[in-house]
Amino acid sequence: MSALKKSYRIKSRDFIRAGEASIKIKSLLKSLSFNPQLIRRVAICGYEGEMNVVMHGGDGLLSFTISTGELIMEISDDGPGIADIEKAMQKGFSTA
Repeated sequence: MSALKKSYRIKSRDFIRAGEASIKIKSLLKSLSFNPQLIRRVAICGYEGEMNVVMHGGDGLLSFTISTGELIMEISDDGPGIADIEKAMQKGFSTA
């Protein structure tokens, strides 16, 4: 199987369309007969990433690649980023 690549734009603050890329990826993986547990994990990760972009980032892009033995999903955005990564990784920094 040659690599299959897809990219989906994510618009900041667009709560109406948030999650569409994850739904498309889920449908694609189902059509390719991927394992249902893997499909679920990928869809959840994609949705959570999309929502982070919509809520906290600027406009973004979800890129998805499937090749033999490998599935890669990358999500990027134009947001300001996290000023102090070490502090952000501490338990309880961003959530209760």
